[in-house]
Amino acid sequence: MAYRAPLFSYQHAFRDAYYDYGGDVSASHSINTDHPLHGLFDNRLASLCQFAASQTDPYFQVDLGGGPETGFNRLIIPKDHDISELKVEQADDEAFTTNVETLHASDSSITIGTIYDSGEFDTAASTRRHIRVTMVGTFIYYLPELYLTKLVSLTVGPDHTKTVDMQKSNATLIEQPTGLTMAVQHGSNQRVIEYEFTYPLESADITAVEALAAYVGTHRPFYLSPASFSATPDADDPPLFVRFTEMPRLQYGPAANLGVEAKTATMTMLESLD
Repeated sequence: MAYRAPLFSYQHAFRDAYYDYGGDVSASHSINTDHPLHGLFDNRLASLCQFAASQTDPYFQVDLGGGPETGFNRLIIPKDHDISELKVEQADDEAFTTNVETLHASDSSITIGTIYDSGEFDTAASTRRHIRVTMVGTFIYYLPELYLTKLVSLTVGPDHTKTVDMQKSNATLIEQPTGLTMAVQHGSNQRVIEYEFTYPLESADITAVEALAAYVGTHRPFYLSPASFSATPDADDPPLFVRFTEMPRLQYGPAANLGVEAKTATMTMLESLD
């Protein structure tokens, strides 16, 4: 039986460029004022960005500025979009005339309305400052988020005998003075996943988990491709938009006694629905 450790994608090129690193996010055509550009990177699946009118092959473009490193190699678009084909390119300049390269060739496998995951890009990870995502076709395109990110993998997986993966009721129980209780439903049930890495993480894995925790804290959502025992892990369910319910807990493991930096870790994540 095949096994794949969980994959994490937490860096958000459009958000980072716009808010943190003096870069820029732009669109090829006017955007609907009721569904503005920042809907692409506001961490909310319930908000949309939409072009103001039907356009042919419109695009969104990010200038990474001087801050975030390059190397973005995955694109995720949450459900509730109307895109059926897209492509991803990079270039040295904003006008896309110098060293234009294709990162992800035109992909027509997208199903309108369902989450899209490009997987790793067709070519080497991006190395240039300007990245363009083009929607191929003619339509009034809209989407809830444009998550240009990186695949982060660990060399070891969690202890599957201690993994929790379940549905949690998204409701509040209110107890009446009479002793009766009433459930107030706030939305769909949420998936809860807890991983315990009892086999110690070392070197690059420790760095990766600490970087993830520092970047997202408990307020920024990110994408998780859960650990899999599928015969074909690449055909698993789509990645899940989650938040940490508390900061990951890391502590030194037994191997530390042998002079090797090694830590066990526990992570608890809750599906983010808003």
